[in-house]
Amino acid sequence: MMHVVGERRRSSRRDALLSSRLVFNNGRSVLDCTVRDISDIGARVSLEAAATVPDRFALAVKGPLDGRVWLCRVVRRGPSELGVVFE
Repeated sequence: MMHVVGERRRSSRRDALLSSRLVFNNGRSVLDCTVRDISDIGARVSLEAAATVPDRFALAVKGPLDGRVWLCRVVRRGPSELGVVFE
């Protein structure tokens, strides 16, 4: 992995446009989202209302990784984007 000055990530990211779902509240709450990029340890997720998402949730990916689910913790939050690490 090439280290870029100022880059703090421990794992390189791969661009992605994966239709996904955030699942929380014991499965009672589900929000559609898009995984924009992903690495071995985390992802960047975009959705309309990032502020309404709790700090921990499950990320269920559709498409080529259909059936893959990660437990996630939010490490960066913007108005329509979340940076998460996989737990």
